[in-house]
Amino acid sequence: MVLGAGPAQVPGIRKAVTAGHRVVTVDPFPDSPGHAHSHGQARCDTRDPAAVLAAAARLQVDGLCTFRSDVATLTVHRVRASLGLPGGYPHAAETMAHKGLFREFQEASGLPCPRFAHGADPEALRRRAMRLVPAIFCKPVDNCGSRGVSRIEGPGCAGLEAAIAQAMACSRTGSACVEERIPGVEFGGDAVLSDGAIVFLGITEKHVERLVPTGHRLPCGLSEVDNRRIEAALASACARLGYRDGPLNFDVMLDERAVTIIEMSPRNGGNGLTDLIRHACTADVERMVVDLALGVRPEPPRPTVARGFGVAVLGSAGAGRIGGLPTLADWQKRCPNAVEVFYGKAPGDRAEAFVHSANAIGHVVFRCADRDEFERVRRRLTSVDLLEP
Repeated sequence: MVLGAGPAQVPGIRKAVTAGHRVVTVDPFPDSPGHAHSHGQARCDTRDPAAVLAAAARLQVDGLCTFRSDVATLTVHRVRASLGLPGGYPHAAETMAHKGLFREFQEASGLPCPRFAHGADPEALRRRAMRLVPAIFCKPVDNCGSRGVSRIEGPGCAGLEAAIAQAMACSRTGSACVEERIPGVEFGGDAVLSDGAIVFLGITEKHVERLVPTGHRLPCGLSEVDNRRIEAALASACARLGYRDGPLNFDVMLDERAVTIIEMSPRNGGNGLTDLIRHACTADVERMVVDLALGVRPEPPRPTVARGFGVAVLGSAGAGRIGGLPTLADWQKRCPNAVEVFYGKAPGDRAEAFVHSANAIGHVVFRCADRDEFERVRRRLTSVDLLEP
């Protein structure tokens, strides 16, 4: 059973079918594109554990997973645990899904973390946040994709009240987390755990503009020592949480003193991350997710030095209707380095300004030899206007 049947889930659904499994997709919308690739569908909200549990029990599923979906991860782990299916870690998933609880976990475990405050009372949170040292970040506790995130700088934390209100408005539980800036350089990526060990780790150089992720690059250029430091930090957090099997999407800050986990989630990443990893590391993270969901230990990819690839996230500067979307051949005319294109929207769909990841239109994976080439190609690709005139 795959939770979610939107465009982002289609590649994973197709891989599960190609592997020879009978696949049922879960989505509240009957015309979601993933249903066309599965053997059956269950119409319910992927955020409703009781409804998904009833469907999974009725169908006697052998495994349950999701792809590139943050909102479905809690349901995946709660239903797995209820039915005794492989890979059910509801406590770990609940902690990772709530930014305030995750900071409390880091603090209680002695793991590096910033000073923070969280809660659902805006005035109480504002008073506690005033004790923090700018720059500070205000985030919804339970949202992803940079929605509702603000950075507040300067004396007196001007704009803090508005930032808290915005974060709470974007939170499903009306709660926000405010935290001090973490020193260092940001890196992202995906990992896969099997029987408590990290069997795959892809660390990316992450490109962010105005708090919005706009691209990733592999290899990230870290030394082997720093690679091992990040791996050790992720492994330690997962061990303390009791998370032993499944995918792990992560963002960390690295400096000479510490590796601080910004956040992590028991899922594979969006924004083209799994496609980038497949090209750069010849590792199929989504296929490993399918195997683990069925209790099969995935064969770890052979150790390879990552080849030079990047991914550019496509969006629009303003709102409008999407025009005719370029094919891969069209992109290659503009940029011969392009190797794969994915769209989460279709011509005629409404697009909003790319101010958070949920407003992305798609992504393009491309070859690049180094950081300078990555930047040149990324800018060339993202300068294309995808809206109707």
